[in-house]
Amino acid sequence: MTNEKRMPELRFPEFSGEWTNGTFKDFGYFYYGKSAPKWSLVNEGGTPCVRYGELYTKYHGVIRKVGSHTNISLKNLKLSNGGEILIPRVGEKARDFSKVSVLTLPDIAIGEMISVYNTKENPYFIMNYIRGKLTNEFAKRVEGGSVSNLYFTELENIVINIPSLNEQQKIGEFFSKLDRQIELEEKKLALLEEQKKGYMQKIFSQELRFKDENGEDYPEWEEKQLNEIVIYENGLAHENYVVKEGKYILVNSKFISTNGEVKKTVSHGELLAMKGDTLLVLSDLPNGKALAKGYFVSESNRYAVNQRIAKMRPIDTHPYFLFLILNRNKHLLKFDNGVSQTNLRKNDILHIKEFIPVLNEQKKISSLMENMDSCIIKISQKITLLKIKKQELLNNMLV
Repeated sequence: MTNEKRMPELRFPEFSGEWTNGTFKDFGYFYYGKSAPKWSLVNEGGTPCVRYGELYTKYHGVIRKVGSHTNISLKNLKLSNGGEILIPRVGEKARDFSKVSVLTLPDIAIGEMISVYNTKENPYFIMNYIRGKLTNEFAKRVEGGSVSNLYFTELENIVINIPSLNEQQKIGEFFSKLDRQIELEEKKLALLEEQKKGYMQKIFSQELRFKDENGEDYPEWEEKQLNEIVIYENGLAHENYVVKEGKYILVNSKFISTNGEVKKTVSHGELLAMKGDTLLVLSDLPNGKALAKGYFVSESNRYAVNQRIAKMRPIDTHPYFLFLILNRNKHLLKFDNGVSQTNLRKNDILHIKEFIPVLNEQKKISSLMENMDSCIIKISQKITLLKIKKQELLNNMLV
């Protein structure tokens, strides 16, 4: 079986024969949604609606429930019948325009910055075809600069290959179940992250305290300046040592901000991190998400610390507790003025004051948070693997 014959590499055994070839215009028709602007949104009452930005941030292929409502008059809205494919018409990144979703619900207002595709083919199959095979094809048709547009007239002549309705339905159901599994894992992750956030707030406000082995209260927390509990070192330049398969992983802001997913390696380490160190991002753009983000080192002599990254080793402090108080520290985030790039200095960090419990209470706090972080990492990795597997299946099951 070859793709030239319009037959997929991987197929359900009950199906055979070539897929049909045609354009979007051959298999359905487009139209635009109507007004549901941000100013019209209400918390109660109104008409449930989908806005274009939510296709990027909230929905991930299938819309089973909506949370937004508009007070725009019904006569000025475009309501769904159920089964429409929603395509964002406005965005910033060309490759994001293929993030389409099937709207399963009737009587939902569809926002004006959304292109709607209506087809008698299976909408779940078409949605997965767009998301899995047409990212580059959509991106090529995007117009504009920092804010781009994708008009449906540019999509009508795109050629797609489709099987019989029965095979479409089987493929659509298969990926719908896989998407549902990913969605459930993402909800589990969000719930655990929210739970961790709640524990952190209660612990560091001292609303939640631990007891010692005898059930007695630990001593009151003592205010300390960070220079009393850390040994600080600035990272060093490693750009000249970057190689394809180096001995050390280079810790830069991109590595930390992606939790280690985006990495470079170096052949030589000017400054190596040791187990128990906390590595902290010192520079970021205005309102960035990387400033003061920390990385906890779990293995010695594996990580080379780049410039604009701080390395901090604890003094008479539990290593993971130090990581907890440094990671996105609220005092350090105040240096971001939202206008210019922030560059934290050594003294900015070392002069911070924090309330610190005794070592045994630090250990109990750290144990709880490490266990939660471990669960978060495992779920995140599972989600990543599921998404990789889905893309592999899309490549093999679609022509």
